Amino acid sequence: MILDLMATWCAPCEGMVKELRQVKEELGDSVVIVSVSVDIVHDTDDVLRSYAESKGITWTVARDTVGLASAFEVAFIPTLVVVDPEGRVSSTHVGYASAHEILQWVQEAAG
Repeated sequence: MILDLMATWCAPCEGMVKELRQVKEELGDSVVIVSVSVDIVHDTDDVLRSYAESKGITWTVARDTVGLASAFEVAFIPTLVVVDPEGRVSSTHVGYASAHEILQWVQEAAG
């Protein structure tokens, strides 16, 4: 699983969409991606729906209404959190990452 902690107004986050789309195309249903906006004031459900549609996002997009950003001590976005099949955090990355890097992290998490 990949948690993408982001916001719709964040330019590097927008760049990550292309990379995550490539990861999803390569791995298909073997990976779950969830983009979670940490800006719950600006990024309403309607804003997120429109953003996902305009960017061609095919995975789940949600608002951080449960405090994921706090739980993962997110100071900057985008932040990617890769979770292994047992539910443990395998890796965390702050900032832009290429599809190649993300694929490596997912493979490491899978064992």
